[in-house]
Amino acid sequence: MKANSAPPLLELYNGYDRWKDEYLSLRIRHRELCRLLKWNPNNFDYPDWDGFHSSIQQRFLDFFRDWEQHQQQEQRFIYPIAKSSTGGTSLPVSVLEQESGLTQQFYEAYKEKAGLLESNSNLLAEEALISMLQVLLLLSEHFRVEDEFVIPIIETLLEQLEYNSL
Repeated sequence: MKANSAPPLLELYNGYDRWKDEYLSLRIRHRELCRLLKWNPNNFDYPDWDGFHSSIQQRFLDFFRDWEQHQQQEQRFIYPIAKSSTGGTSLPVSVLEQESGLTQQFYEAYKEKAGLLESNSNLLAEEALISMLQVLLLLSEHFRVEDEFVIPIIETLLEQLEYNSL
């Protein structure tokens, strides 16, 4: 062991704590974006879709950038632990990995539509907002699966490690 390196178990706990803090922060930001995009059938002919899109676009782009970085951490750190805890296969992790690809596709569609908005067309803004909503809905499911399956698996493993190390 290097003189400056922490014991592996401590690194595991610290890594999980950092991941969980980021996760909770992203959940709050996700919830705020979902509230902003709450769809109301009565506003179908909203006269200023472009202005509405402009008002939330940067928040969404910042959120998604941070989510992508968080997702990379999950793939390197969280998913392997969850898979190894379930004997090498974890259906929830496989679902999350597939959802991530689908989310990325919808995000690319959003960026394409948002990039075309220079014409200030309300129709294009509405389509961009629909793509934004699709991304957020997929991420809602992603967070749900992590809450119900992945986090309990990891926390159970950490408890067992702590118990066994006593």
